[in-house]
Amino acid sequence: MASASPASAGWSGRLVAALVEGRADASVGAHLNRLLRWLIAPDGPEAEPIRCELRRRAIEPGWARRMALLWLEELLFARPDAEPARVLGMGSRATKEEIHTRYRLLMRVYHPDLAEGDPSWLTERAERINRAYARLRREGARRPARRAAPPVPAPARRLRRRAPTLQQRLRRWLGGPRAARRRFLAGVVLIGAGLVIHTCVSQRAWLRWPAAAQAAPEAGAAARGSAPR
Repeated sequence: MASASPASAGWSGRLVAALVEGRADASVGAHLNRLLRWLIAPDGPEAEPIRCELRRRAIEPGWARRMALLWLEELLFARPDAEPARVLGMGSRATKEEIHTRYRLLMRVYHPDLAEGDPSWLTERAERINRAYARLRREGARRPARRAAPPVPAPARRLRRRAPTLQQRLRRWLGGPRAARRRFLAGVVLIGAGLVIHTCVSQRAWLRWPAAAQAAPEAGAAARGSAPR
């Protein structure tokens, strides 16, 4: 038969010592599910650490079972007006899954159709377990779910966007998905603008040429008349 590991021997040793001494402390309450599984299936694989500890201490399993039931009686059912969490042996921060697991284990230990013992005594314990579980379920349904607070965003910095330059606008306009067509249109516009400027300059020069040609002889004659003789 396999021996218990050092880690399991630690909790099983404390658990069996508490049963022998008849005391209930927090360290034993943390392993209450293991104790219940041992009471449900003493020969099961999960009960092996407790069986090894009982053999090491030469404790008769039947006596240990009676002591475990007395210990549970003191821990869970000593007070008739105990809170539902106390009846199930749960803490105030137990989750729904933990409460449901503890309820199922306790009902397998105290249900009149599954456990051995006085039927009236088992029925009374099973009814108290059922009432405590139903009340905890109602309180859990009314309790709002805790949601993680959203992270506080850092204060946004207002960035001043600089107006794009003419070169940037032209580069953006000419570099889009229709770049070839835009380049062609830009070329046509530039060529047209160049032709218009050239035409205007040529017309102005052509209009000034007759006046300049007529003023030239007059200027020459005036210069000859004013020359010293």
